[in-house]
Amino acid sequence: MYDLADMISLDISAMVLPELLAVCRDAAPYKAGILAARVNNQAVFDVCCKAGFTYFKGSFFKKQEDVSVKKVLSGTVSRFELMKAIEKRTLIFPSLPRPSRPMWPSVSGCWPI
Repeated sequence: MYDLADMISLDISAMVLPELLAVCRDAAPYKAGILAARVNNQAVFDVCCKAGFTYFKGSFFKKQEDVSVKKVLSGTVSRFELMKAIEKRTLIFPSLPRPSRPMWPSVSGCWPI
């Protein structure tokens, strides 16, 4: 009957590693994938992966993991953008608006009016 199955589902909540290894070893000759049901935490997931399960189901996959986020200062973002621009082979500078009057005095030393 296992020859016809696409997937074999096992409730692993009461099993220990040697039992899990034996079950996966026994199911290896069949073409069916092995589903570990009731995976509730990271440790159980890691054990099931080592045992040879190919599919997983349980509350561990429904829980959101809290991730701490560090604020990035705007100066840091600017530095990364500058480094990215420097690494490019061809630099493209945006056209800057021309000032309405010169930013430096004329040859005579007087500011133009």
